[in-house]
Amino acid sequence: MNELVEKIKFSDVKKVFFVGVGGRGVSAIARILNTRGIKCVGSDSEDSKYLSELRAEGIECLVGHDAAYVPGDIDLMVITPAVTSDNPEWSRARDMKVPVLTYPEALGVLSREFKTIAITGAHGKTTTTLMTTLGMIEGGLDPSCMLGAPVSEFNNWNCRVGESDYCVIEACEYRRGFLNLRAEIVVITNVDWEHMDYYKTEADFVEAFRELVRQVPSNGLIVAYADDKWTSEVIREATCAVITYGESEDADYQLKGSELWSDGRLLGEIKVGVPGKHNRLNAMAAFAVCKALGVDTGVLLRTFEAFSGTYRRFQYMGRSESGALIYNDYAHHPNEVIATLDAAREKYPDKHIVMAIQPHQYNRTWQLLDQYSVAFKNADLVIIPSIYEARDTDEDKAAVSPASLAAAIEKGSHCKAMDGAGYENTTRLVNELTNESSIVFCTGSGDVNKLAAMLISDNR
Repeated sequence: MNELVEKIKFSDVKKVFFVGVGGRGVSAIARILNTRGIKCVGSDSEDSKYLSELRAEGIECLVGHDAAYVPGDIDLMVITPAVTSDNPEWSRARDMKVPVLTYPEALGVLSREFKTIAITGAHGKTTTTLMTTLGMIEGGLDPSCMLGAPVSEFNNWNCRVGESDYCVIEACEYRRGFLNLRAEIVVITNVDWEHMDYYKTEADFVEAFRELVRQVPSNGLIVAYADDKWTSEVIREATCAVITYGESEDADYQLKGSELWSDGRLLGEIKVGVPGKHNRLNAMAAFAVCKALGVDTGVLLRTFEAFSGTYRRFQYMGRSESGALIYNDYAHHPNEVIATLDAAREKYPDKHIVMAIQPHQYNRTWQLLDQYSVAFKNADLVIIPSIYEARDTDEDKAAVSPASLAAAIEKGSHCKAMDGAGYENTTRLVNELTNESSIVFCTGSGDVNKLAAMLISDNR
């Protein structure tokens, strides 16, 4: 870990430059510091509505990357992990001998100011972070929060400034970023191999979570999903209290259908405002944290029932030209696809369900091809407009294509699948192959939200 994480205190900082200020994570740090009266300046590769929002809040945002953008009087630079060492602004900071933190390191500094609750896991982090925060708010705990998506409950911000000494942080495992945090409570929703460009083996991915577990102090708490194999393995490293949740008979909080049980007692029914068993499980994780902090059961169950979801998670967008309902969703891992399609079937058991999915990275898609092939059994039609390219080699791109993935899905999931050949053609296919009885999910973590916008552009 960068020794600066332990040394730097934001209370000593007067001016910060942010590289990649329009990013979901970096912008949240900028907003938090800006509310404290710290002068915030930043740059991003292109202009966007996010930069416009930050400017309206008093944060100076520049377009492009240029050493000349960096003021001579900054105390600190915070950079997105996406930039490389040849970035001119980062080079300028080195020349100025100004300390530089990556976004995960800056989160680590922030975490040391609070009693931090870190929400981790390959899937479900954003939803669980928001549910936990809302439960704590309704319980009178008034936490701060950092999460990976703007939400209506925070006035469309991706963070919240509370008055208490609690902070709930969505903690990403990429490049072991979550190890920068000092957390008193850690939630592990699952340990499902991800980020193959960094974690070359599943064993290394699991080891990162073991390292996280070992960091939790003996007077801390781990809340863990009991039904996940690797989660059950890594919590054996814990020296603190552990609370488990899931459908397992051995779980401390047990889900039976939609009922929540503990120690043989029915506590109530978990009703969540968005469909899917995965969302009920996310609510259970939030419930366990909030109960440990003293929030009343009835308050929590009412909070979860009123929960309306987060950005790009089963998000209704409008109707297409063909009359189909269009949803935007973040699902891009096979297990997330399964969860989204299960939720879709739960909500729309008799509808024609279409998933237009943009898998993330060629390398990752190839590594997960067997899992992808069987993930779409609850879909009637799958369209793959493209594979989102990020840090892929020519060898990676030669290993798999939308057409070969579609063939694997047809064979493994027994549903129609096809290469969409780009967003414009996919828009045409969706309008030709759907009608008013169809539900279309535009899913992925890349820029597939553009497809959802194209489908409803004339039908808002």
